[in-house]
Amino acid sequence: MLTWWSIYAASLPSLLRVSAHPVYRFLPPVVGLLSPAFITWLLLNLSGIPLLEKKQLKQYGDNAEYKEYVKNTPLLIPWPKFGSSKNERKEK
Repeated sequence: MLTWWSIYAASLPSLLRVSAHPVYRFLPPVVGLLSPAFITWLLLNLSGIPLLEKKQLKQYGDNAEYKEYVKNTPLLIPWPKFGSSKNERKEK
């Protein structure tokens, strides 16, 4: 996912120069934004995290250490915790 966003950021100056017409100047960057946004959505909502969480919950769901791990570990980016996992929200 980071690769897609990096490619978009690296190509942004070129995308801004593609069109000389002032009305269409920002169309290529907006269209270029669709790919990394779609990949991010897929990984966060459809294919990546939800499938892995479902599998892990089935395998370790009754383990107290796993529950503590889910509670204290960020979903995707290893920064201070900003949100909870979907499994944790379901338990509340």
